[in-house]
Amino acid sequence: MISKIKNWNWNRILTYHFKWQIGFVIIWPSLWLCANLLKLDTASSLIVSNFIGALLFYRIDLFILTKNNKNMENNQTSTGGDHKIVYNDEMLSLFDYLGHPAGGDLGKAVAKAAAAKKVMIQLKEVSTRNYTGNILMYPKSFLEDYFKTTTHLFL
Repeated sequence: MISKIKNWNWNRILTYHFKWQIGFVIIWPSLWLCANLLKLDTASSLIVSNFIGALLFYRIDLFILTKNNKNMENNQTSTGGDHKIVYNDEMLSLFDYLGHPAGGDLGKAVAKAAAAKKVMIQLKEVSTRNYTGNILMYPKSFLEDYFKTTTHLFL
């Protein structure tokens, strides 16, 4: 257990912790406003305040959680236990790989498999007529392996 804790990215953890502490500056005033001026009950005040905090801190969370993945081109590496997995191929979204929208369930399944294998992914912001937001990009060889070895009801 101690050896696993030593391998944690403490800089990232402390940055995220600091962000949570700063969140108090947003949550407390919004709780006060909801409870005292809008006369909302405690549960409603918490929901509204957390929604406001989520809106304000969304981009900060994305930066903290993905900053090690940004600006990585073709040399994707990840540590998986005692060995290192190296991907030297192009990064593709599920849409690019499948040729059609993947859907939420398949997207979650692929993201979960990538996390389990400690595959480095990239976050890309897109804007099309059907979708505007962030998408995940995976190494092509990971997607090939994933779809060869996994049966999907989502396709």
